[in-house]
Amino acid sequence: MDKNLAEILNFSFELDKLKQIKRQNITSGELRPETTAEHSWHLAMLVPLLAPYAKEPVDEYAAMIMASIHDVVEIEAGDTYAYDAAGHLGKFEREEQAAAKTFGLLPKDLNEKFSQSWHEFEAGQTPEARFVRALDRLQPLMLHRLTDFAVWRQKKVRLSQVLARVSEVKENMPALWPFIEETLDIACKKGAMIADVT
Repeated sequence: MDKNLAEILNFSFELDKLKQIKRQNITSGELRPETTAEHSWHLAMLVPLLAPYAKEPVDEYAAMIMASIHDVVEIEAGDTYAYDAAGHLGKFEREEQAAAKTFGLLPKDLNEKFSQSWHEFEAGQTPEARFVRALDRLQPLMLHRLTDFAVWRQKKVRLSQVLARVSEVKENMPALWPFIEETLDIACKKGAMIADVT
């Protein structure tokens, strides 16, 4: 078998592990932990749906790749809960090592392509990165709304924490901000989060 093809298939087998990485968010219907594979798929699907609402024009193909691979590092580094301050200490370094190891399974050209896309996402400096990062903040909020904010209740999440996290949506997809405000208003009225901001 061709060496490049063997490496691509080996990386593809490795990707299957994303189906086993459980996140803190829960899925609608079954109310079970969402996997990183499900999260990444949902983000990739949101790219063509919401690209017209991005503040800046985006290359949808590049954004879909970025959305698909942005959490591949969790195969090695695991998922860090968005509001776990202690867990975020050293997170980038752990994930950078994981990126080198996981993308290192690929042939050189694909390793460079995926590594560059992952670093671009982390830096958040391009239109595609800003857009995908905003989607990465939006998608969990959508799940929280679909699941009646069960995780926010359980984790005693504060409104100020959520507002800080979703600020990238306001900056990069302002058309979605009324949905965010409505969702946070519903959560506060239901007592699903600590309303520490007036």
